[in-house]
Amino acid sequence: MAQKVESRLAQIIQYLHFLKHLSLIKVAKAQDQGPKYAPGHRASSFVVDYFMKTMHVDWDDIDERERTECRRRYLRKNRQARRWILVASKLTFGILLVPSKLLESKVNDAHITESYLISMMDTIAIEWPRVAQDLHHLDQAVRSVLNSCEAMSMVDVDLAVAEVDNVLCNQPQLKPRNQTPVYSPKSPCSHMSPVSDAETFVNLSPIFPDDEDMFPSPDDDEPITD
Repeated sequence: MAQKVESRLAQIIQYLHFLKHLSLIKVAKAQDQGPKYAPGHRASSFVVDYFMKTMHVDWDDIDERERTECRRRYLRKNRQARRWILVASKLTFGILLVPSKLLESKVNDAHITESYLISMMDTIAIEWPRVAQDLHHLDQAVRSVLNSCEAMSMVDVDLAVAEVDNVLCNQPQLKPRNQTPVYSPKSPCSHMSPVSDAETFVNLSPIFPDDEDMFPSPDDDEPITD
């Protein structure tokens, strides 16, 4: 269970690092500082290439086909992390501890929009308070696991899983929300713990009515132009 939690959080932290670098590049561009980029070059592509070179020491020697596949895997993990952040922003970090295959299938289903996913989590939090309460207690267990401490929680994990699955299986049709959390870059500390790093993302996520104001997607942002 601890490995599952750490794996999900590792994806979240990777995505947060992506957003931080993307934000720094855009700030530098706005201040007319830093390197110049070719017209039409996307900031996200530049950041992805930066992380690819960091993660693969032999990046320059890898053929283009394999590079493309590496980028796709990286972006896919970032998209999954982004969706887990949206879920955790509604149901606390406790949701990361619930090994529900049904919930994972909802999060990983590309056909389920982010707004619809948020609506499902809102329904769980509002209409099933017992589930939300159990997840709130599990939140402390997640923090203990992440800090390499013994998880001290009296919550019946199996029951929590069953309750979440029951909600997901028996939900009425939901109308997608028009609001989506937005990443609001601040001056992040470079030595934040995993928990505080993820908390910063959630706490700095104001709600905007326009989807165009949504925090940057791993592979969808405006091109950098001179």
